[in-house]
Amino acid sequence: MNSYFIKYIWGPDAQRGCPWNDLVYFAEGQEKAYQRFRECRRFLLYETGSKEGDQTGAKAIYARGIIASDQPSFIKEVLGRGKKFSYAVKVNLQKRVDPKKGIPLDRIRETTGVGRNIQRKGGLLEVTKEQFEKLSNCL
Repeated sequence: MNSYFIKYIWGPDAQRGCPWNDLVYFAEGQEKAYQRFRECRRFLLYETGSKEGDQTGAKAIYARGIIASDQPSFIKEVLGRGKKFSYAVKVNLQKRVDPKKGIPLDRIRETTGVGRNIQRKGGLLEVTKEQFEKLSNCL
């Protein structure tokens, strides 16, 4: 439980209240990412810049939290955007802001050193404790 992550949430879902029911979902085939996230120390949530209808994701970190100690024993599969989301982790958000007022992508890149392609398979970017704290303090 020493890892710190930035978890990607499909935009503009954060603007609509994601994570719903305090659950962060992982798509079918992302069991490894699900396991890594479930065991992390702390995390930040990032809304991607995806577009849906007339809304566009903020491309910003909007929340921080910890993994809840009471994990659900059964998760009903959720369908969305042509994918099955078979895994979910219950989380406790410690702070949340409007995604449009969150930590912008350029600051994230500057802090983490990640170049142009920030997206990662499974929606997880591992960061150091120092990077996490620096970003967390900006939230």
